[in-house]
Amino acid sequence: MSGSNTPSKKSHPLNVSGVVEVSEILASLNNLSFTWRNSTVSITCNGWDNANEREYNGILTGYSATEHEVGDERCYTIKGRMIPAPDCADFQIYFDPIHKIDSGPSETFIGRLHDNTAASGFGIVAAKTEIADLNSDAAILVFVMKHTDYRPEVRFPCVVQSDKSTHEFEVEYRMRPTPNLKKTQGLIQEGKETLAHGYIVDWNAEHNRWIVDRIAEGAKVTGINIASGHQSVTKKKAAAGAQVTPTGRVKPANTPTKPAPVTPKKRTAPAGKAKGRVRPAAAIAEDGPDANLDEGDVVEEAITTPVKKRGTANTKSKGRAPAPVEQEEEIDEDNFDNEFEDAFEPPAQGTSTGRGTQAGRVPRRPRGA
Repeated sequence: MSGSNTPSKKSHPLNVSGVVEVSEILASLNNLSFTWRNSTVSITCNGWDNANEREYNGILTGYSATEHEVGDERCYTIKGRMIPAPDCADFQIYFDPIHKIDSGPSETFIGRLHDNTAASGFGIVAAKTEIADLNSDAAILVFVMKHTDYRPEVRFPCVVQSDKSTHEFEVEYRMRPTPNLKKTQGLIQEGKETLAHGYIVDWNAEHNRWIVDRIAEGAKVTGINIASGHQSVTKKKAAAGAQVTPTGRVKPANTPTKPAPVTPKKRTAPAGKAKGRVRPAAAIAEDGPDANLDEGDVVEEAITTPVKKRGTANTKSKGRAPAPVEQEEEIDEDNFDNEFEDAFEPPAQGTSTGRGTQAGRVPRRPRGA
């Protein structure tokens, strides 16, 4: 992992989602229209192996206007990042109030709240061990992950911090030897970045950390994801005046240089092309005899083709007499009869019904009755 791609601050959050019950509306941070608004919610658990049924109160914090504030004695489906207190069971959940789902009043809510707070933790495995499973011959893998998250503002009952520094905490994860997770236990290694999914089921008072597990009865198995680290990429080339951040991002210059516009030069006609031009004879006569011409040189004269002008037809011309018209000869009918005599016979009439088409063509079959 190259140093240029290493973030300046670690970020290994613990994200939770589920239905929470609002029991009290707390005072907001200030009187601004958009501000941090707090309320009291609870996480209910049955305990490890259903032996410790408890309800743990915490603070639900969201940055929004008054219209998106949660209501008292109501249940909401939310998703946010959870930051536990270091030495008690108090916690704080930061969520987006715009994306909450109102599940109705607390009295009419018929869903299940115990062991139903889902957790997805991304952290570094600090330690691992095994404990016996009473329901199986295989052991239960227990590993602890360290998490690091950022707190914009903190209002814990048992801890007060006004700075915006990072907060480190530990969460205990227990992986039962189920058919889907038994072979996955070998992937958990100390020092590895791991993403674990499960449900908050209990609070470990001895080590002051939450216990995340799968629900013991009738639930689907959660998953494990092992991070593979950064990938080596080619460094980006920065332009003149640009800067490269520690994470490898190229910041462009404030005033990038623009290339100067290039004006194309006008090309002059070569001198050799002027040799083919022919000077008119009138110009040659005015210049007089050229001393440089030899006796055998012949001066080419420009030959102009005469253009025929078309005269406009003037039917009402006064100076012109009309053209004489020859009279047609009369054809004597006797000459016509003498030429063909009896050899000329008119064509015979066919068997047509006389019902010709509009174009004169006889139809193939008679039309109508």
